[in-house]
Amino acid sequence: MLRVLSHDQLAGYGRDGFVFPVPVLDASEVSELRGELEAWESARGAAIDFPEHVTAWVALSDASELAGCMSVLPGSQHWGAFAHDDRPGPDNMMRPTRRVPG
Repeated sequence: MLRVLSHDQLAGYGRDGFVFPVPVLDASEVSELRGELEAWESARGAAIDFPEHVTAWVALSDASELAGCMSVLPGSQHWGAFAHDDRPGPDNMMRPTRRVPG
């Protein structure tokens, strides 16, 4: 199904660098895709990391602020690139992920 962003969503994307929310998957699709992603990453031995591409962050599980949900800095796409490293924090349950030091 084709989905088109509204003029307000496009303006927000240009200003903030993201659009939220854009519901595109139902619960069964999310479950199936999460299983496929986890199997692929497990077989590969590493998380997906393609920094040279435009990406979409899709929540495949509930995430609360307390659990460490995704956060963004509106307008930060205008600040330029930041150095990243692959060291996980001591409380990170996930494999090493990209983070901005500091």
